[in-house]
Amino acid sequence: ELTPSDPVLRLRWDGGGGGEGAPEGDGDGGEVGGEEIDPASPALLSDLLSPLSSDDFLGECFRNVAVHVSSPSSSSSSDGDGDGDGDDRNSKKKAAAAAAAAGRRRRVRTIVRNYMRNLNVREVLRDTSSDSVFVWLARADSDSDDSEEVPKEKGAKERKGGTSDSPKKTKKNPSSSASAAPAAAPAAPAPAPLLRSIELSDPDAAYALYRSSGGHSTYCRAPPELEQNLVAGLLRDTGIGCGGYDPSGERSNVMGRGEVEVFCGGKGGNVTDWHTDFQENFTIQLSGSKLWTLRRGTMTHPLRGCTPHYDSPSVVENQIKAARLSNPSFQFGRPVPGTTVGDANSCGNVEEVRMKAGDVLYFPAGMWHRVETLEAGISINVSLMGTNYADLVSSSLRHLLLSKGGGDEWRELVVHNSRVSAVEKLGKLLGERLPGILEEFIGIGKGQGGGDKGARCVL
Repeated sequence: ELTPSDPVLRLRWDGGGGGEGAPEGDGDGGEVGGEEIDPASPALLSDLLSPLSSDDFLGECFRNVAVHVSSPSSSSSSDGDGDGDGDDRNSKKKAAAAAAAAGRRRRVRTIVRNYMRNLNVREVLRDTSSDSVFVWLARADSDSDDSEEVPKEKGAKERKGGTSDSPKKTKKNPSSSASAAPAAAPAAPAPAPLLRSIELSDPDAAYALYRSSGGHSTYCRAPPELEQNLVAGLLRDTGIGCGGYDPSGERSNVMGRGEVEVFCGGKGGNVTDWHTDFQENFTIQLSGSKLWTLRRGTMTHPLRGCTPHYDSPSVVENQIKAARLSNPSFQFGRPVPGTTVGDANSCGNVEEVRMKAGDVLYFPAGMWHRVETLEAGISINVSLMGTNYADLVSSSLRHLLLSKGGGDEWRELVVHNSRVSAVEKLGKLLGERLPGILEEFIGIGKGQGGGDKGARCVL
Protein backbone atom coordinates (compact mmCIF):
# COMPACT_ATOMS: atom_id res chain seq x y z
CA GLU A 1 0.00 0.00 0.00
CA LEU A 2 1.39 3.38 -1.06
CA THR A 3 0.33 6.43 0.95
CA PRO A 4 0.64 10.06 -0.23
CA SER A 5 3.58 10.55 2.16
CA ASP A 6 5.59 7.64 0.74
CA PRO A 7 8.19 8.63 -1.87
CA VAL A 8 8.79 5.16 -3.32
CA LEU A 9 6.85 2.09 -4.49
CA ARG A 10 8.80 -1.12 -3.80
CA LEU A 11 8.51 -4.19 -6.03
CA ARG A 12 10.49 -7.37 -6.54
CA TRP A 13 11.46 -8.93 -9.83
CA ASP A 14 11.44 -12.68 -9.22
CA GLY A 15 12.67 -13.86 -12.60
CA GLY A 16 15.99 -15.14 -11.29
CA GLY A 17 14.92 -18.78 -11.45
CA GLY A 18 15.19 -18.97 -15.22
CA GLY A 19 12.85 -20.76 -17.57
CA GLU A 20 11.04 -19.67 -20.70
CA GLY A 21 8.00 -18.20 -18.98
CA ALA A 22 7.58 -14.62 -17.90
CA PRO A 23 8.72 -13.94 -14.32
CA GLU A 24 6.19 -13.26 -11.63
CA GLY A 25 6.50 -10.49 -9.07
CA ASP A 26 5.09 -9.63 -5.67
CA GLY A 27 2.61 -7.14 -7.13
CA ASP A 28 -0.88 -7.63 -8.49
CA GLY A 29 0.27 -8.83 -11.88
CA GLY A 30 0.25 -6.81 -15.08
CA GLU A 31 2.43 -6.82 -18.13
CA VAL A 32 5.69 -8.58 -17.35
CA GLY A 33 9.08 -8.16 -18.98
CA GLY A 34 11.68 -10.73 -19.97
CA GLU A 35 14.50 -12.11 -17.86
CA GLU A 36 17.16 -9.74 -19.17
CA ILE A 37 17.06 -5.98 -19.69
CA ASP A 38 17.73 -5.40 -23.38
CA PRO A 39 18.27 -1.71 -24.27
CA ALA A 40 17.04 -2.44 -27.81
CA SER A 41 13.80 -4.08 -26.61
CA PRO A 42 10.55 -2.80 -28.17
CA ALA A 43 9.07 -2.97 -24.64
CA LEU A 44 11.97 -1.44 -22.72
CA LEU A 45 9.86 0.30 -20.07
CA SER A 46 7.99 -2.92 -19.24
CA ASP A 47 11.25 -4.86 -19.09
CA LEU A 48 12.80 -2.38 -16.67
CA LEU A 49 9.83 -2.15 -14.30
CA SER A 50 8.49 -5.72 -14.35
CA PRO A 51 6.31 -6.81 -12.53
CA LEU A 52 4.74 -3.33 -12.80
CA SER A 53 2.93 -2.92 -16.10
CA SER A 54 3.78 0.08 -18.26
CA ASP A 55 0.15 1.24 -18.14
CA ASP A 56 0.09 1.16 -14.34
CA PHE A 57 3.41 2.97 -14.18
CA LEU A 58 2.30 5.74 -16.55
CA GLY A 59 -1.05 6.09 -14.80
CA GLU A 60 0.01 5.96 -11.15
CA CYS A 61 3.76 6.54 -10.75
CA PHE A 62 5.21 8.52 -13.65
CA ARG A 63 6.21 12.07 -12.60
CA ASN A 64 4.76 11.33 -9.18
CA VAL A 65 6.52 8.65 -7.13
CA ALA A 66 9.76 6.68 -7.26
CA VAL A 67 9.68 2.97 -8.16
CA HIS A 68 12.30 0.51 -6.91
CA VAL A 69 12.37 -2.92 -8.56
CA SER A 70 14.74 -5.16 -6.63
CA SER A 71 16.30 -8.29 -8.06
CA PRO A 72 16.09 -11.74 -6.40
CA SER A 73 17.10 -11.82 -2.73
CA SER A 74 18.72 -14.82 -1.12
CA SER A 75 16.62 -14.33 2.03
CA SER A 76 13.34 -14.86 0.19
CA SER A 77 14.08 -18.50 -0.53
CA SER A 78 15.99 -19.57 2.56
CA ASP A 79 14.65 -17.92 5.70
CA GLY A 80 11.48 -19.96 6.07
CA ASP A 81 13.04 -23.40 5.85
CA GLY A 82 13.51 -24.78 9.35
CA ASP A 83 13.99 -28.43 8.41
CA GLY A 84 17.29 -30.27 8.48
CA ASP A 85 20.43 -29.83 10.53
CA GLY A 86 22.64 -26.75 10.68
CA ASP A 87 24.96 -27.82 7.87
CA ASP A 88 21.99 -28.56 5.63
CA ARG A 89 20.43 -25.18 6.33
CA ASN A 90 23.73 -23.42 5.70
CA SER A 91 24.11 -25.27 2.42
CA LYS A 92 20.63 -24.25 1.37
CA LYS A 93 21.32 -20.63 2.27
CA LYS A 94 24.54 -20.64 0.30
CA ALA A 95 22.79 -22.20 -2.67
CA ALA A 96 19.98 -19.66 -2.44
CA ALA A 97 22.47 -16.80 -2.23
CA ALA A 98 24.34 -18.12 -5.26
CA ALA A 99 21.10 -18.47 -7.21
CA ALA A 100 20.06 -14.93 -6.28
CA ALA A 101 23.43 -13.54 -7.35
CA ALA A 102 23.17 -15.41 -10.64
CA GLY A 103 19.69 -13.99 -11.17
CA ARG A 104 20.91 -10.45 -10.54
CA ARG A 105 23.75 -10.90 -13.01
CA ARG A 106 21.40 -12.38 -15.60
CA ARG A 107 19.07 -9.38 -15.25
CA VAL A 108 21.77 -7.01 -16.58
CA ARG A 109 23.79 -9.52 -18.61
CA THR A 110 22.86 -8.08 -22.02
CA ILE A 111 23.90 -4.58 -20.96
CA VAL A 112 27.15 -5.77 -19.40
CA ARG A 113 28.23 -8.01 -22.29
CA ASN A 114 26.95 -6.16 -25.35
CA TYR A 115 27.34 -2.52 -24.33
CA MET A 116 29.59 -2.18 -21.29
CA ARG A 117 32.68 -4.20 -22.25
CA ASN A 118 32.01 -6.73 -19.47
CA LEU A 119 32.48 -3.85 -17.00
CA ASN A 120 36.03 -3.18 -18.14
CA VAL A 121 36.29 0.39 -16.90
CA ARG A 122 39.28 1.36 -19.03
CA GLU A 123 37.43 0.35 -22.20
CA VAL A 124 34.19 2.01 -21.14
CA LEU A 125 36.00 5.27 -20.41
CA ARG A 126 37.56 5.11 -23.85
CA ASP A 127 34.13 4.49 -25.43
CA THR A 128 32.40 7.41 -23.70
CA SER A 129 30.22 9.89 -25.58
CA SER A 130 31.78 12.65 -23.44
CA ASP A 131 34.61 14.90 -24.51
CA SER A 132 36.08 14.35 -21.06
CA VAL A 133 35.77 12.25 -17.90
CA PHE A 134 35.09 13.65 -14.44
CA VAL A 135 37.03 12.21 -11.50
CA TRP A 136 35.91 12.73 -7.91
CA LEU A 137 39.01 12.78 -5.76
CA ALA A 138 38.34 11.08 -2.45
CA ARG A 139 39.86 12.60 0.67
CA ALA A 140 43.00 10.88 1.84
CA ASP A 141 41.44 10.34 5.27
CA SER A 142 38.16 8.95 3.93
CA ASP A 143 39.32 5.41 4.62
CA SER A 144 42.03 4.23 6.97
CA ASP A 145 42.98 1.38 4.64
CA ASP A 146 44.49 3.12 1.63
CA SER A 147 45.57 -0.21 0.16
CA GLU A 148 42.02 -1.46 -0.28
CA GLU A 149 41.38 -2.75 -3.78
CA VAL A 150 38.18 -2.17 -5.71
CA PRO A 151 36.49 -5.57 -6.18
CA LYS A 152 36.63 -6.80 -9.73
CA GLU A 153 33.70 -8.29 -11.59
CA LYS A 154 34.60 -10.17 -14.76
CA GLY A 155 37.98 -8.47 -14.91
CA ALA A 156 36.61 -4.98 -14.56
CA LYS A 157 36.48 -2.02 -12.22
CA GLU A 158 33.67 0.36 -11.53
CA ARG A 159 32.68 4.00 -11.82
CA LYS A 160 30.36 6.73 -10.85
CA GLY A 161 28.66 9.70 -12.51
CA GLY A 162 26.45 12.74 -12.75
CA THR A 163 23.89 14.16 -15.10
CA SER A 164 23.99 16.91 -17.64
CA ASP A 165 21.45 19.31 -19.01
CA SER A 166 22.27 18.73 -22.67
CA PRO A 167 22.57 15.54 -24.67
CA LYS A 168 25.86 16.75 -26.09
CA LYS A 169 28.40 18.56 -23.94
CA THR A 170 26.73 20.35 -21.02
CA LYS A 171 27.31 18.37 -17.84
CA LYS A 172 25.76 18.59 -14.42
CA ASN A 173 28.45 17.73 -11.90
CA PRO A 174 26.75 17.06 -8.56
CA SER A 175 29.17 17.46 -5.69
CA SER A 176 29.98 14.37 -3.71
CA SER A 177 31.51 13.56 -0.41
CA ALA A 178 33.42 10.80 1.30
CA SER A 179 33.05 9.47 4.79
CA ALA A 180 34.45 6.53 6.71
CA ALA A 181 31.22 6.18 8.69
CA PRO A 182 27.85 5.09 7.31
CA ALA A 183 25.47 7.76 6.04
CA ALA A 184 23.79 9.83 8.74
CA ALA A 185 20.26 8.98 9.85
CA PRO A 186 17.67 10.22 7.37
CA ALA A 187 16.07 12.54 9.94
CA ALA A 188 19.12 14.78 10.20
CA PRO A 189 22.00 13.87 7.88
CA ALA A 190 25.15 15.83 8.65
CA PRO A 191 26.75 17.62 5.71
CA ALA A 192 29.46 15.36 4.34
CA PRO A 193 32.91 16.68 3.40
CA LEU A 194 33.00 17.58 -0.27
CA LEU A 195 35.08 15.72 -2.79
CA ARG A 196 37.12 17.67 -5.27
CA SER A 197 36.14 17.09 -8.88
CA ILE A 198 38.49 17.39 -11.84
CA GLU A 199 37.81 17.04 -15.55
CA LEU A 200 40.21 15.04 -17.71
CA SER A 201 40.25 14.76 -21.49
CA ASP A 202 42.45 11.65 -21.37
CA PRO A 203 40.40 8.56 -20.38
CA ASP A 204 43.56 6.62 -19.53
CA ALA A 205 44.59 9.30 -17.02
CA ALA A 206 41.12 9.09 -15.47
CA TYR A 207 41.42 5.31 -15.30
CA ALA A 208 44.83 5.57 -13.59
CA LEU A 209 43.27 7.69 -10.84
CA TYR A 210 40.37 5.27 -10.57
CA ARG A 211 42.78 2.33 -10.20
CA SER A 212 44.90 4.11 -7.61
CA SER A 213 44.68 3.29 -3.92
CA GLY A 214 42.79 6.50 -3.15
CA GLY A 215 39.38 5.10 -4.02
CA HIS A 216 38.60 7.83 -6.54
CA SER A 217 35.38 7.63 -8.55
CA THR A 218 34.67 8.56 -12.16
CA TYR A 219 31.67 9.46 -14.21
CA CYS A 220 31.12 10.11 -17.89
CA ARG A 221 28.60 9.59 -20.65
CA ALA A 222 27.83 6.01 -21.62
CA PRO A 223 29.03 4.44 -24.88
CA PRO A 224 26.99 5.91 -27.78
CA GLU A 225 25.14 2.73 -28.75
CA LEU A 226 23.95 2.12 -25.19
CA GLU A 227 22.90 5.74 -24.72
CA GLN A 228 20.99 5.93 -27.98
CA ASN A 229 19.09 2.68 -27.39
CA LEU A 230 18.12 3.49 -23.80
CA VAL A 231 17.14 7.11 -24.48
CA ALA A 232 15.22 6.33 -27.67
CA GLY A 233 13.36 3.42 -26.05
CA LEU A 234 12.37 5.26 -22.89
CA LEU A 235 11.35 8.47 -24.70
CA ARG A 236 9.18 6.28 -26.92
CA ASP A 237 7.62 4.31 -24.07
CA THR A 238 7.03 7.26 -21.72
CA GLY A 239 5.96 9.67 -24.46
CA ILE A 240 8.26 12.45 -23.25
CA GLY A 241 8.65 14.94 -26.09
CA CYS A 242 6.04 12.91 -28.00
CA GLY A 243 8.71 10.20 -28.24
CA GLY A 244 10.90 12.25 -30.57
CA TYR A 245 14.68 11.86 -30.33
CA ASP A 246 17.67 13.10 -32.31
CA PRO A 247 20.96 11.62 -31.04
CA SER A 248 22.94 14.41 -32.71
CA GLY A 249 21.03 17.10 -30.81
CA GLU A 250 21.05 19.30 -33.92
CA ARG A 251 17.38 19.20 -34.92
CA SER A 252 15.52 22.04 -33.20
CA ASN A 253 12.07 20.58 -33.86
CA VAL A 254 12.67 17.39 -31.83
CA MET A 255 11.16 17.77 -28.37
CA GLY A 256 12.70 14.78 -26.55
CA ARG A 257 16.26 14.70 -25.24
CA GLY A 258 18.26 12.49 -22.96
CA GLU A 259 21.59 11.05 -21.98
CA VAL A 260 23.04 8.15 -20.04
CA GLU A 261 25.76 8.59 -17.43
CA VAL A 262 28.10 5.90 -16.14
CA PHE A 263 29.06 6.01 -12.46
CA CYS A 264 32.17 4.11 -11.32
CA GLY A 265 32.49 4.08 -7.53
CA GLY A 266 36.03 3.47 -6.34
CA LYS A 267 35.31 2.78 -2.65
CA GLY A 268 32.40 2.56 -0.30
CA GLY A 269 31.61 5.68 1.69
CA ASN A 270 31.48 8.19 -1.17
CA VAL A 271 28.35 10.32 -0.93
CA THR A 272 26.47 12.55 -3.34
CA ASP A 273 24.62 14.90 -1.00
CA TRP A 274 20.94 15.89 -1.08
CA HIS A 275 19.79 17.44 -4.36
CA THR A 276 16.99 17.35 -6.92
CA ASP A 277 17.06 17.00 -10.71
CA PHE A 278 14.79 18.49 -13.33
CA GLN A 279 14.98 15.32 -15.44
CA GLU A 280 13.02 12.07 -15.26
CA ASN A 281 15.55 9.41 -14.23
CA PHE A 282 15.99 5.64 -14.50
CA THR A 283 18.98 4.11 -12.69
CA ILE A 284 20.26 0.57 -13.26
CA GLN A 285 22.79 -0.94 -10.84
CA LEU A 286 25.21 -3.19 -12.75
CA SER A 287 27.54 -4.17 -9.88
CA GLY A 288 28.27 -3.16 -6.30
CA SER A 289 25.64 -1.49 -4.12
CA LYS A 290 24.39 1.96 -3.14
CA LEU A 291 22.10 3.42 -0.51
CA TRP A 292 19.60 5.95 -1.84
CA THR A 293 17.69 8.19 0.57
CA LEU A 294 14.54 9.78 -0.88
CA ARG A 295 12.00 12.42 0.10
CA ARG A 296 9.26 14.07 -1.94
CA GLY A 297 9.88 17.61 -3.14
CA THR A 298 7.43 20.51 -3.19
CA MET A 299 8.17 21.62 -6.76
CA THR A 300 5.95 20.39 -9.59
CA HIS A 301 7.43 20.20 -13.08
CA PRO A 302 10.72 21.86 -12.04
CA LEU A 303 12.66 23.93 -14.56
CA ARG A 304 15.97 23.48 -12.74
CA GLY A 305 17.45 21.16 -10.16
CA CYS A 306 18.31 22.22 -6.62
CA THR A 307 21.84 21.54 -5.35
CA PRO A 308 22.38 22.87 -1.79
CA HIS A 309 25.97 21.56 -1.83
CA TYR A 310 26.68 24.19 -4.51
CA ASP A 311 25.94 27.42 -2.66
CA SER A 312 27.58 30.08 -4.83
CA PRO A 313 25.42 33.24 -5.09
CA SER A 314 24.58 32.71 -8.76
CA VAL A 315 23.53 29.08 -8.19
CA VAL A 316 21.37 29.96 -5.19
CA GLU A 317 19.68 32.90 -6.92
CA ASN A 318 18.87 31.08 -10.15
CA GLN A 319 17.66 27.90 -8.46
CA ILE A 320 15.44 29.78 -5.99
CA LYS A 321 13.90 31.86 -8.78
CA ALA A 322 13.05 28.74 -10.78
CA ALA A 323 11.75 26.83 -7.73
CA ARG A 324 9.47 29.64 -6.58
CA LEU A 325 7.65 29.65 -9.90
CA SER A 326 6.13 26.40 -8.59
CA ASN A 327 6.37 26.87 -4.81
CA PRO A 328 6.54 30.54 -3.68
CA SER A 329 7.65 29.50 -0.16
CA PHE A 330 10.56 27.34 -1.36
CA GLN A 331 13.77 27.68 0.69
CA PHE A 332 17.26 26.79 -0.53
CA GLY A 333 18.61 23.98 1.65
CA ARG A 334 18.58 20.29 2.51
CA PRO A 335 15.22 18.52 3.00
CA VAL A 336 15.61 17.76 6.71
CA PRO A 337 12.21 16.99 8.33
CA GLY A 338 11.19 19.25 11.20
CA THR A 339 13.24 22.23 10.04
CA THR A 340 11.89 25.42 8.48
CA VAL A 341 13.87 24.94 5.29
CA GLY A 342 13.29 21.19 5.07
CA ASP A 343 9.53 21.46 5.50
CA ALA A 344 9.33 24.29 2.94
CA ASN A 345 11.07 22.41 0.16
CA SER A 346 10.12 18.78 0.91
CA CYS A 347 7.32 16.71 2.41
CA GLY A 348 6.34 13.21 3.49
CA ASN A 349 8.45 10.34 4.76
CA VAL A 350 12.19 9.89 4.31
CA GLU A 351 12.82 6.42 2.85
CA GLU A 352 15.97 4.43 2.12
CA VAL A 353 16.45 2.19 -0.91
CA ARG A 354 19.37 -0.23 -1.12
CA MET A 355 20.37 -0.78 -4.74
CA LYS A 356 22.15 -4.02 -5.64
CA ALA A 357 23.24 -5.47 -8.96
CA GLY A 358 20.21 -5.97 -11.20
CA ASP A 359 18.04 -3.41 -9.37
CA VAL A 360 16.22 -0.61 -11.20
CA LEU A 361 15.13 2.71 -9.68
CA TYR A 362 12.90 5.30 -11.32
CA PHE A 363 12.73 8.66 -9.57
CA PRO A 364 10.80 11.65 -10.88
CA ALA A 365 11.98 15.19 -11.48
CA GLY A 366 11.97 17.26 -8.30
CA MET A 367 12.40 14.36 -5.85
CA TRP A 368 15.11 14.87 -3.25
CA HIS A 369 17.76 12.16 -3.16
CA ARG A 370 21.06 11.43 -1.44
CA VAL A 371 23.30 8.58 -2.64
CA GLU A 372 26.01 6.71 -0.75
CA THR A 373 28.24 4.06 -2.29
CA LEU A 374 28.18 1.02 0.00
CA GLU A 375 30.21 -1.34 -2.18
CA ALA A 376 32.37 -0.29 -5.11
CA GLY A 377 30.48 -0.85 -8.33
CA ILE A 378 29.09 0.47 -11.59
CA SER A 379 25.69 1.99 -12.26
CA ILE A 380 24.13 3.80 -15.20
CA ASN A 381 21.56 6.58 -15.05
CA VAL A 382 19.18 7.54 -17.87
CA SER A 383 18.11 11.21 -17.71
CA LEU A 384 15.14 12.17 -19.88
CA MET A 385 14.16 15.74 -20.79
CA GLY A 386 11.53 17.32 -23.00
CA THR A 387 9.96 20.55 -24.17
CA ASN A 388 7.33 22.08 -21.87
CA TYR A 389 4.09 23.62 -23.11
CA ALA A 390 5.23 27.19 -22.39
CA ASP A 391 8.28 26.73 -24.61
CA LEU A 392 6.24 24.97 -27.30
CA VAL A 393 3.66 27.77 -27.55
CA SER A 394 6.15 30.62 -27.19
CA SER A 395 8.47 29.23 -29.87
CA SER A 396 5.55 28.75 -32.25
CA LEU A 397 4.30 32.27 -31.56
CA ARG A 398 7.80 33.68 -32.00
CA HIS A 399 8.03 32.07 -35.41
CA LEU A 400 4.72 33.66 -36.33
CA LEU A 401 5.84 37.10 -35.10
CA LEU A 402 9.10 37.00 -37.00
CA SER A 403 7.63 35.70 -40.23
CA LYS A 404 4.17 37.26 -40.51
CA GLY A 405 3.87 39.84 -37.78
CA GLY A 406 3.64 43.10 -39.68
CA GLY A 407 6.70 43.21 -41.88
CA ASP A 408 9.97 44.06 -40.18
CA GLU A 409 8.51 45.55 -36.99
CA TRP A 410 8.98 42.52 -34.76
CA ARG A 411 12.49 41.87 -36.10
CA GLU A 412 13.59 45.43 -35.36
CA LEU A 413 16.25 45.93 -32.67
CA VAL A 414 15.11 47.49 -29.41
CA VAL A 415 16.55 51.04 -29.39
CA HIS A 416 15.90 53.92 -27.00
CA ASN A 417 17.56 57.32 -27.50
CA SER A 418 16.72 60.98 -28.03
CA ARG A 419 15.13 60.24 -31.41
CA VAL A 420 13.46 56.89 -30.79
CA SER A 421 11.37 55.78 -27.81
CA ALA A 422 11.41 52.05 -27.07
CA VAL A 423 8.44 52.57 -24.74
CA GLU A 424 6.29 54.09 -27.49
CA LYS A 425 7.37 51.49 -30.03
CA LEU A 426 6.62 48.56 -27.74
CA GLY A 427 3.31 50.10 -26.71
CA LYS A 428 2.28 50.32 -30.35
CA LEU A 429 3.28 46.73 -31.04
CA LEU A 430 1.46 45.39 -27.98
CA GLY A 431 -1.64 47.52 -28.43
CA GLU A 432 -2.08 47.50 -32.21
CA ARG A 433 -0.16 44.58 -33.67
CA LEU A 434 -0.13 41.79 -31.09
CA PRO A 435 -3.92 41.29 -30.81
CA GLY A 436 -4.14 40.50 -34.51
CA ILE A 437 -1.18 38.14 -34.31
CA LEU A 438 -2.71 36.31 -31.35
CA GLU A 439 -6.02 36.05 -33.17
CA GLU A 440 -4.20 34.55 -36.14
CA PHE A 441 -2.29 32.18 -33.86
CA ILE A 442 -5.49 30.96 -32.21
CA GLY A 443 -7.08 30.78 -35.63
CA ILE A 444 -4.48 28.25 -36.74
CA GLY A 445 -6.33 25.69 -34.66
CA LYS A 446 -9.70 26.77 -35.98
CA GLY A 447 -8.44 26.71 -39.53
CA GLN A 448 -7.36 23.13 -39.04
CA GLY A 449 -10.80 22.17 -37.84
CA GLY A 450 -10.23 23.03 -34.18
CA GLY A 451 -9.61 20.70 -31.25
CA ASP A 452 -6.96 18.05 -31.71
CA LYS A 453 -6.26 19.01 -35.33
CA GLY A 454 -5.25 22.53 -34.33
CA ALA A 455 -3.00 21.24 -31.55
CA ARG A 456 -1.37 18.78 -33.93
CA CYS A 457 -0.60 21.66 -36.28
CA VAL A 458 1.30 23.50 -33.52
CA LEU A 459 3.11 20.32 -32.48
